[in-house]
Amino acid sequence: MSAITRLYISNHKVPKWTEGSEGEEIISESNYLIPILWLAKFCELNLMVWLDPDGDSDDINENRVPMVARVKEKCISSLRERKHLLGSIFSKSTNYIDEFISIIEKSQGKYISIDMSELFYFLEDPEQFFEDLQVILKMYDDGNINDLEPILRMADIQEYSNERKDFLPNEFSGGYVYQLCGTAIN
Repeated sequence: MSAITRLYISNHKVPKWTEGSEGEEIISESNYLIPILWLAKFCELNLMVWLDPDGDSDDINENRVPMVARVKEKCISSLRERKHLLGSIFSKSTNYIDEFISIIEKSQGKYISIDMSELFYFLEDPEQFFEDLQVILKMYDDGNINDLEPILRMADIQEYSNERKDFLPNEFSGGYVYQLCGTAIN
């Protein structure tokens, strides 16, 4: 089983992937994690829950999946505003933020969303995942990263160096850029 997360862009306010239909462009993908820069584009108000009609459970509450969606221009603004903050805790990240913004700017569409349903179903502790999402988005909103653990867990980072002010990529994670940005598709 895979646990792919996808960063989408479309012209639809309600992401088409939530309806099981196509019509959206994949900007980036990752497997078994959510890259750091993906969530840095969003704020706490962008966190929603959708009921997955293809969920495995007969209990509708167990088919609730977190998602984030936001207007593309606001995502770009947030990344630019948070560049210094991200650079202060992930020193090499500033080398990639402008490039990641450029990829988003070139993508056609008005809305960006993250489909994290495969990863969510794969997890052993979905409540921790929900909690981590809320904490991360609130920290970005507040402009103060006072607890790195949720971000490190979300991006599957096993080791962070306070001395270097950066994380060490996991051997099997795909490397630094993958844990930071995912794999660029377009």
